[in-house]
Amino acid sequence: MVSRRRFSARRLVPFLVSSGFALALSGCGEAPPSPSMFFFGAYFPSWMLCVCIGIIGALIVRVVLVRVGIDDELPVRLLVYISFAAAIGFASALAIYGL
Repeated sequence: MVSRRRFSARRLVPFLVSSGFALALSGCGEAPPSPSMFFFGAYFPSWMLCVCIGIIGALIVRVVLVRVGIDDELPVRLLVYISFAAAIGFASALAIYGL
């Protein structure tokens, strides 16, 4: 005679928890390493360099726009200069790393 096991929540919960962990960790496969640079004895992500380049580039653009006289006519200066910094940072990432 074959005995049938009764459904038990005590057995289902550990199974669901372990399945959840396995599912969450399944995305941790082999991925190409992110570009990083050796700087002051540690590895930094490349986007930090691109952000610094973008900020410095936006400052240079601001100086140029102030000298030309266009800075006073900008409607939302903060948004414009953040957009300049992002565009310069993205362009530097494409130029340097080809991401």
